[in-house]
Amino acid sequence: LVDDFTWGAQITVNGFAKAKFAPFEGWSKAYGVHPDRELLYNLPDYDPRHETFDVEPYMSGSEASRRWMVERGLWSQHESIASGAEFAKELWVSSSCTAEAPFCPVPENSEGDWTCVGFTRPEQNMSWCRAQGISGCTEYAENNQSPDMASCGACSCCRRKVTPDLSGLPKTCCVLFNDLLLNYTITSDLSRCVGLDQSIHADLATVGARHNVTTPPPVTCPPSPPAYVAPTPEVQAAIEWSKDRLEFAERDFAEHGLPRMASVETWHAEVAYTVFVDRFANGNVKNDLLNIPDFQRKELERGQTWSLPRWRHGGDLQGLRSRLTYLHDLGVTIVVLSPIFANGRGEYHGFCTSDPTSVDPGFGSAELLRDLVHEAHELGLRIVLEIQVNHICG
Repeated sequence: LVDDFTWGAQITVNGFAKAKFAPFEGWSKAYGVHPDRELLYNLPDYDPRHETFDVEPYMSGSEASRRWMVERGLWSQHESIASGAEFAKELWVSSSCTAEAPFCPVPENSEGDWTCVGFTRPEQNMSWCRAQGISGCTEYAENNQSPDMASCGACSCCRRKVTPDLSGLPKTCCVLFNDLLLNYTITSDLSRCVGLDQSIHADLATVGARHNVTTPPPVTCPPSPPAYVAPTPEVQAAIEWSKDRLEFAERDFAEHGLPRMASVETWHAEVAYTVFVDRFANGNVKNDLLNIPDFQRKELERGQTWSLPRWRHGGDLQGLRSRLTYLHDLGVTIVVLSPIFANGRGEYHGFCTSDPTSVDPGFGSAELLRDLVHEAHELGLRIVLEIQVNHICG
């Protein structure tokens, strides 16, 4: 235990090794990393450009996020972020004492098999195929009809994922894991692990070897009372404003004869359905143009649709209200609404909230929201309103 939330250990590795974090031996919860996932969708078939559409996709996942942060100087190469999700994979620890994964991912299952290459560009032919060799993390070759290339079938040009070299000289690194923020650091500065009794040796005997990075049993620390910080006048005013708004809402709901639905005892048994209001259902076409962004209004005037994906599409509270029985029949018990509050920019997603006390006219009104909540309660559904506090706009 390095501090209140940070665990540390010295670990010796040869090259690259896979691992997960656990506070101590036998702990049921382990922390790894979110796997990589491509954030790119092909163009639809009716777009003639889809035949030659070949763009390097954006990536999501812990490693992609780490690289993004390092490239912008926000993190060093020693830092990364972990995940406790059930689908989290092992993270990489290397003898370079950084949080970097191998430049090329290790092929899994059949990813290392040869597959057929279809020529989609004018410059692509067999001469191009022979000249490619290894390009990035992909190897290209002419099909020699050997058993090794049988998975390529009858194709003339084949490709497969490159298997990276995971070997290296042994090196001892200091590994620090914060189980509150789930960030971790791998560094050659062993002074950061001073005072830790346990040292772990992780010898990479085979590709994909796995190791649990653990620390000694937890130390019981005496509880310390939290320091009380008196709110400033501005913070106190915000607290009082919030209380007044809540009390007003309670009175308004009760005065209209609408019974309050009790909160659930536990959320674990609930089934939540998130509704992106603008894209769910249009129940009132008359409010479609009441609050649209300037660029959409100009494109409508010119008969252009260049920014169609960023337009307001007309979904509203009335449309959601008409689909409550559908959600009920699905087995949903909680309906989570994307932000519906006044939006000064008229953006379809609603995240740029300019007034959290009023409803965006493009979505409906406060009265309609109240009726929607009441009818949802009649069906046994609860409504959760989302507001992105960090996206409040002036």
